[in-house]
Amino acid sequence: MSFLKFTRKKIVFIVSVIIIILLINSIASFVIENKITEVLLKNESKYYTARVEASHFKLLRRSLVLNNISLIPKQEILDSLKQETSQKEKLEEIRLSSIEFNGIGIFNILFNNKIHIKTLEINDLYIKTIQGEEIQKTHKEKKALNLDSIYIKKLKGLQIDNIAVNDFVYEVVDVNTNEVMFKNEPLNFASSGFKLEEVSEHLFKILPVKESFELSKIELKMNAIKYDFSIENIAFNFKKRLVDVKKISLKPQVSKYKLAKSYDFCNDVYDLEIDEFKIFNFNLAKLLNNEGIFIDSVQISGLDIELYKDKRRPFNTNKYNSLPHIALQKKELPLHIAKLKVANSVVLIEEHLAKRDSLMVVTLNNIDAIVQNITSIESLRENPMLVDLTADLMNEAPLKLHVNFPLKNNSYRFSFNGSLGASKLKLYDSALFPAIGLKVLSGDLNSMVFSATANNISSNGRMTMLYDNLSADVFKANSFEENKFLTWTVNSVIKKSNPNKYNKTRVAAMEFERDTYKGLGNYIWKTILSGITNSIAPGGKQIKPHKKRRKNKR
Repeated sequence: MSFLKFTRKKIVFIVSVIIIILLINSIASFVIENKITEVLLKNESKYYTARVEASHFKLLRRSLVLNNISLIPKQEILDSLKQETSQKEKLEEIRLSSIEFNGIGIFNILFNNKIHIKTLEINDLYIKTIQGEEIQKTHKEKKALNLDSIYIKKLKGLQIDNIAVNDFVYEVVDVNTNEVMFKNEPLNFASSGFKLEEVSEHLFKILPVKESFELSKIELKMNAIKYDFSIENIAFNFKKRLVDVKKISLKPQVSKYKLAKSYDFCNDVYDLEIDEFKIFNFNLAKLLNNEGIFIDSVQISGLDIELYKDKRRPFNTNKYNSLPHIALQKKELPLHIAKLKVANSVVLIEEHLAKRDSLMVVTLNNIDAIVQNITSIESLRENPMLVDLTADLMNEAPLKLHVNFPLKNNSYRFSFNGSLGASKLKLYDSALFPAIGLKVLSGDLNSMVFSATANNISSNGRMTMLYDNLSADVFKANSFEENKFLTWTVNSVIKKSNPNKYNKTRVAAMEFERDTYKGLGNYIWKTILSGITNSIAPGGKQIKPHKKRRKNKR
């Protein structure tokens, strides 16, 4: 009998505990749901409507789930964005199926005012940016987020050990046409979390829970611009302040010829791969505090880039490409990269020229380059930005290039110099024939040295091109028909070698008037090309040596 009484009491106790737990669950869910509703009503935005459909609290699992969360622009705000009467240039729409807080430290919350969560899981996160027309605004300084001084009342600490995001999609759409300008494939990623550590009363600093944060297999489909972008792995080490990105790829979704033809203007088509991209001593806190971008060095290894341009398309002459040193002088956001290094890289440039309907091809292999002092900070602009590059031109001829960009205010002129080593002149046929109609039949380049100064408008300099046994055909402009007279002139009038048989060396002038809607690479190339033309063409402009003044005999 006593055993039955004990068993009955045990059952009653267990049932009572279950009922209490269920009751606590129900009350907690009800309280949480009402609290969320209260918070949303108290903080109602004039731009957005926020909603949480349901909440579920599970005491035994120490978990809280919020379902069907949305933040949607109000219709009248959306209409004003379409009609260009809004104060905003864009709006965001955010939806997610659920947020799960697992492993909640309940006793810490009740007795210590500290929130400790083992895992935060965000499911089906969808963010849509609705892009309107760009509007002119008076300059306002962005409010900085001070990560070392975050103000929070009624809380002694917060820690989330792990964060997981499942099926994250971000897209950008045009408010008027509803055209998708950008959309990525669903992303899944997980990382270690963060904690808020109290530094003084109500003030906290944010710190990572672990040393590193890592993302893998990122794939973005940018259908609006017809490109696919992918990254195999990103790792950020907070302690070492090191960002390591592996296997970056940017590929056109259609053939380069088709993509170039789809443009209204003559634009570059890119096909790019990078084996590894490292950022050393990256100051994330300054970036998040809106204090600028500060990096000790950037290292790019295994860059392989193909550039294609169809010059049969019209140029956008309204476009303005600022030279890099002038852009840095005018840049408002503080930027400082002490050193950028590119190693073991390849560049292929293809341009379909209109005047001869032919393809100009230039290759640079085994590229090693260093750029020093990339900065917009005035105190650091006392020193110039320097570029040093070595490569094998056309996979054979050793090329060296040095560029000096003064960064002091109102410094517009820059200088460059370089050299090209011994090679066969026929090697450059794919570049020279489409550009100037000169088809080299034979000849040897012994060496080439050049130097020039340039500003935003024009460049000028000198080139000494030493070669032997030049023989070439010249073709008429806009055709593949040989101009026999000019071919005879090149092969008969111009000396076949430099220096000539009297051992006199010609020094050619380099000069070019810049097309401001084209970039720096075009500016330097066209300047060098003018020197090559003046070195080998009949009547090419030469720089005469200074005559020594004779002393008057007494």
